[in-house]
Amino acid sequence: MQKTQVIIIGAGPTGLSLAVQLLRYNIDFVILEKKLKTTHLSKAVVIQARTLEIFHETALAEKAIAQGRLTTAFNMYYKGRRKLKLDIAGLGRGMSNFPFALSLEQSKTEKLLVDHLAENKKHVNWGCEFIRFEQNKDRVMVSYKDADGREQMIEGDYIVGCDGSHSPVRQQSGQSFEGDTVPKLFYVTDVRLTSSVVNKDELFIFLIKKGFILFTCIIKNIRF
Repeated sequence: MQKTQVIIIGAGPTGLSLAVQLLRYNIDFVILEKKLKTTHLSKAVVIQARTLEIFHETALAEKAIAQGRLTTAFNMYYKGRRKLKLDIAGLGRGMSNFPFALSLEQSKTEKLLVDHLAENKKHVNWGCEFIRFEQNKDRVMVSYKDADGREQMIEGDYIVGCDGSHSPVRQQSGQSFEGDTVPKLFYVTDVRLTSSVVNKDELFIFLIKKGFILFTCIIKNIRF
């Protein structure tokens, strides 16, 4: 039976970030993810200063900045006219070494973290689906299906559920999900868009009757 110190369930940005920190402190871990690879979608597209400060501790901040775009302004439009432009270049200057918001899509963020783990001989167990865990006063036993569909067991000191808002780990541990939800429907889509307006390292929000549309440039050399 495989043994480790920390068993991480979920290899999204949260689970991968935890793995990077455990690696930094020489804490052994195993990370299980039911998906077969990192996401190919943009999803979360902004990295804040505090995150970059943490990335800097493991020499990842510079790599993230090289792959992303610095967001310099926020624009608000209504009925085809710009009503507001807010300069956010240097936002937080004097408070952080990274006084800006970095546009870096989640697909690149996940790959950055996965590559860092691989460079240090640690790998995500892709295609491994968490089933259940059992715990006593000293250890925790985790059952999961491997990439071939076979049930496996792993023993650790801790289990950490980084498996999203519908976390099976949280549900099996009997913990509630605190906070509020917003009863609104949002769509996030990746598009190629040629525009005389939306073509800068800035955020553009267009207010419409039933909500808003937000545009951000996230890929270099392509206008969004």
